Amino acid sequence: MSSDKYKIIKLENFDKWNEFELGSPQSSIFSSLESIEFYKDQLDIYRISKGAVTKSIVYLYSPNKRDITPDTLIYSGILFSPQKLQKEARYIAEKHTITKCIIEKILMKYDKINLNLHYNIEDIRPFVWHNYHKTSNEKFQIEVRYTALININNENLDSCFSKMDDIKQRDIKKCLKDKDISFDYKENLNDLKIFYYQTMKKNNGEFNKKIFEKTLNFLEILNSKKKGFQTNITYKGKTIYSSFFSIHNNVACYLYGAGDVNFKNRYAGTYCLWKSLEFCLERKLNSIDLEGVNSPQRGSFKLSFGSKLKPYFNISYE
Repeated sequence: MSSDKYKIIKLENFDKWNEFELGSPQSSIFSSLESIEFYKDQLDIYRISKGAVTKSIVYLYSPNKRDITPDTLIYSGILFSPQKLQKEARYIAEKHTITKCIIEKILMKYDKINLNLHYNIEDIRPFVWHNYHKTSNEKFQIEVRYTALININNENLDSCFSKMDDIKQRDIKKCLKDKDISFDYKENLNDLKIFYYQTMKKNNGEFNKKIFEKTLNFLEILNSKKKGFQTNITYKGKTIYSSFFSIHNNVACYLYGAGDVNFKNRYAGTYCLWKSLEFCLERKLNSIDLEGVNSPQRGSFKLSFGSKLKPYFNISYE
């Protein structure tokens, strides 16, 4: 299948964005219209079409218009159209050809590339085979990463609870019995901000404060449009842990979570995630993306909630 059949243009009109994005298997909060409009000054966006039909949209975070970075957008890169009536072999072949076209005609224009593809991008052969017979420094570096997904479609609170690790079940039961522990879903991003700063300082974590502050503004927009929610755990009336999830296309995605480092309670994070899961069940969402299990402690914690591992790919080139 020849890539010459496909036309690429820079996309600046988002009138039909939702129509394509919501139908794409790679749909996420990071490709939502809210995200695209909020970050549009830092994004390069391309439409790949065959005739009058849009086959793919590429959105890349590039504040300086020279480098592609993974900052802010956990997933970015490629949105494909759904399979519809295409035969499986034809659909795979077309996506393969489009990906080659994207690499050759879009990505190679940038000085540096670093992005995390959505977990529903399975075929990365075009990245593996790019400059196949050349030296290693002219090839893409590919790293497998993992997220954790909880399928809650047609599930209820009891069935979700039964799939959890036994220790987590006991911790949640203790919280339910403790009259000093309560929860709410009120927006208080300042608490989350303070807890996050405390946690990063304690763990000597590096992060871009400017980007984080801008992200908080984005969370406010999501909350105002009912496309996100904050869960807070309190002890004797004082908030000790908060998390924020986005909601898009019937999928919730964990964006931030942190607790008061001066309050020693190992149950707070568990109870916060459990109450967030309960919120998603009440709204009959399809799944929850716990966004990343790429360190031992984080992986152990998030997988204990009955989630399943899902690989995704970090792609870099310079």
